[in-house]
Amino acid sequence: MAKDELVFLPLKNLKPYENNPRFNQDAVDEVVASIQEFGFRNPIIVDKNNVIVCGHTRYLALKRLKWSEPVPCLVAKELTDEQIKAYRLADNKVGELASWNVDLLLEELDGIADIDMSVFGFDLELPDELEIEKDYEDDLTQEREAHIKFKKWRIPLTADLECFLDAQLESYLNANGVLYGFLEELIGGFE
Repeated sequence: MAKDELVFLPLKNLKPYENNPRFNQDAVDEVVASIQEFGFRNPIIVDKNNVIVCGHTRYLALKRLKWSEPVPCLVAKELTDEQIKAYRLADNKVGELASWNVDLLLEELDGIADIDMSVFGFDLELPDELEIEKDYEDDLTQEREAHIKFKKWRIPLTADLECFLDAQLESYLNANGVLYGFLEELIGGFE
């Protein structure tokens, strides 16, 4: 089995995969910021014809930066055409499956003082209050109905439960200064 080969190619020699099923445009600004801050550190994976297997967003970021240096590329020589198609999809999908340990993430972000992490897509703003959806009927004699929205779920709230949550949230924010961990403490932790 042949080994992959690291080569340096002009950007103009790289060919985006014409059937790429990913929408990459929303991440280009953050990748541009990453390249500007840290340099180009992650090679683009191409097939034997220089068609991009993995790295379309990096490619678009380099184009936006008008990159003139040769680009490090890993040529996936040992993969069949079917394996390349599968790898292209798998490489993108597995990133969607990971999640963050919020406490460790906040600890890491707290240790970064001189780099604006929001330019890489980290939303550092916390909401001021619990988001509660309220439905009001046109008929003012009807009672309002409040819900907490979570993903596709709408969880109904009574007025008493809404007051309880508001008091618990305010107490938690006063003690901790952040919302992270509030729900875990409220429900008694996870198993």
